[in-house]
Amino acid sequence: MLILPESEAFNPTDGSRDVTRNFVAATAYAQLSMTDLVDLPTPTSLPHNETSEPRSVAVAGRPFTTEAARWSRGLLQAEDAVREALDRPAEESSALATPGPRHSSALRFSATDRVSRRLVAAWVCGVLLGELDSDSTLRDAERWFTGATTAVGAMETTASSRAQAILGELVSRVGAHEMLPYALDPVPHEYRRHILSGSGNGAARAARKKRGSFYTPTDVAEHVVSVALNHANLEQHPRVLDPALGTGVFLRATFKALLDRGYKPEEAIACLHGVDIDECVVDMAAFVLFVDYALACQWPTGETVFERWWRIRSQLLAADSLAIFDGFASADRMFDEKSRSASWLADGFDVIVGNPPYARLGERTNFRDLASRFRAYESATCSTDTYLGFVELLCSQLRPGGAGTLVVPMSIGYSTTKPTRQLRAAAVQSRGQWKFEFFDRTPDALFGDDVKQRNAIVTRRADDTFNLTTSQVMRWSSANRQGLFDRINHVSMGEHCFIDGVPKLGSDCQILAYRILRQVSSSFRSALVNRRRILANEAGGDECRLYVAGTAYNWLNIYRSAGAITVGVDSPTMSPVTELTLNSAKEADAVYSVLSSRLVYWLWRVEGDAFHVPSGWLQTMPVERVLRAPSALTDLAELGRSLWAQVKLHPIVSSNKGKTTVTYCPHACPDLLDEIDDITFRTIGLPLALGDELVEFVRELTTAGRDSQNSHGLRRALAPWRDHGRTEDVENPNRN
Repeated sequence: MLILPESEAFNPTDGSRDVTRNFVAATAYAQLSMTDLVDLPTPTSLPHNETSEPRSVAVAGRPFTTEAARWSRGLLQAEDAVREALDRPAEESSALATPGPRHSSALRFSATDRVSRRLVAAWVCGVLLGELDSDSTLRDAERWFTGATTAVGAMETTASSRAQAILGELVSRVGAHEMLPYALDPVPHEYRRHILSGSGNGAARAARKKRGSFYTPTDVAEHVVSVALNHANLEQHPRVLDPALGTGVFLRATFKALLDRGYKPEEAIACLHGVDIDECVVDMAAFVLFVDYALACQWPTGETVFERWWRIRSQLLAADSLAIFDGFASADRMFDEKSRSASWLADGFDVIVGNPPYARLGERTNFRDLASRFRAYESATCSTDTYLGFVELLCSQLRPGGAGTLVVPMSIGYSTTKPTRQLRAAAVQSRGQWKFEFFDRTPDALFGDDVKQRNAIVTRRADDTFNLTTSQVMRWSSANRQGLFDRINHVSMGEHCFIDGVPKLGSDCQILAYRILRQVSSSFRSALVNRRRILANEAGGDECRLYVAGTAYNWLNIYRSAGAITVGVDSPTMSPVTELTLNSAKEADAVYSVLSSRLVYWLWRVEGDAFHVPSGWLQTMPVERVLRAPSALTDLAELGRSLWAQVKLHPIVSSNKGKTTVTYCPHACPDLLDEIDDITFRTIGLPLALGDELVEFVRELTTAGRDSQNSHGLRRALAPWRDHGRTEDVENPNRN
């Protein structure tokens, strides 16, 4: 427990009534998923019934952030009503005003905000636990929670009734217990269409964006926790940390997982520790854990409700994790000396889980201090990603045999920025068992359709060995999200040094092919006469040139002629393209065929961000051997001419905001691609088995599970292109 100054010390209240109620046995509670609470015994006074339909995950027709927004707004409205009616002298003397453990780096909130927020949270939790009913007043809630009515004693009745009506509607909804962490979120989940229509809370969304916080769906949290616990050597009393706590989604999942492993509720709750920069958020996490703990055990005689909640709150700290923990650059110090009063910060952790902020570091006064403690921040600027330091905690804060798993942006695997490379260097130097799972942003994303973010789930087990395990970039739809994590195919690359990046691979055959490709000493660079970035309307020249669009999705956009970029378009896009100049038209035809191949498309997915096509990356293609083999060059040039003659007959046109993009799909010519891949494989010396894998690879990506039962899913997906030629894609500009 953090030792507070005398003025902030907690003096337990006396006179709270004894708590007697039914409870769920810990072993039974542990078997329940937070997305399936149909069997949860609830008191008859509870004004709602949980159903098995998941609400805390993204499902078809109901984006996760849309659902979460419905819950958080109600509590904020009730809190506003309470805040306006509180009597300041009365509130300051209430136990509800006592600050919990906090560090000087925390974002603090006023006593009025603290009392109002805790009061409405206590009412909601009391009703969910069956200790209060929907007719209970806020006075009843304070008396139940603290044993007194100091804060609401002088509250105006109308305001109290208004807040109670809002809260009553909230807890009567289906899924109230499941959605508790999101309902208690003090920053509303705004989503894009509300902002665009002008009906959303733009200030709240801006605040969330600035902090880089995206609260995690339950299925993601449960997967992260499961991976971390399965990789860790758990002691009798493992120490678990969420360094970006939020409202406690990950610690909630950990509590249930520990119960499922046989830990008693008292043992499981004592393992949990969390840190978040927002003091209000930390308070709400304590309420979430308090409810789950209360459902799983009987309260000891003589301990008040507030004492029980305070004990949980004392295991959580309001602080900036980057201010109180050290990274790999300061292995001799595990945490900031100024925080030694929080004894649970010392000695490292057995498990670390969480979803760190995705924002930039921004304006700070402590860059020199960060640089001295974190390898990732040695050259940090305002634009450096915050999440890098949290990943570095996996290198510095895990005990031997411990494991940590974090949800972070996919850029951890491909970014070439100096801070990201420094982080990967620290990861390699720290050794251990590293595992990366990668996730695309479309058709669906981990955080739902309203938060389009490509992600990686990163795990490290702390030991003296070194191994890298990776996966392909997963793509799925909300309709087949269930079972997503079970479909991940992990492959081990052994002691592969990943400072330059983490390859996103899906089989041993792909690993072999990737190593062969990247061991080739010569590259496309030596065959190029010139390479430059130009605007689409600037393209032009002889037959020795071809053009590559700067973004891609289901295929790389390759144009064999300049006119094809804007053919038949009145208002073409001004997006840049890469112009490649070869020695002859024959070489240009051969390069067109290779760049259009499944092999190069796969390699782009393996090494890139699954969207941008960097001009510099193109010149690293290991295809010079193909161009220097006369027979291969001749055959590939002929195939390139045939491929272009077919695809240019069916341009795919997408429009957005008056600008139009034209692309051409090579996957609609599978027989030609088979021949191109076969020649390329044999010339370079790649395993021929890779060909069949890449056919399936392209099919799975293009259909994304939409037609998984049909082996011709790709052909069906491309049927509109074959039949109609032109399609409109307003929601996805510049995307093939």
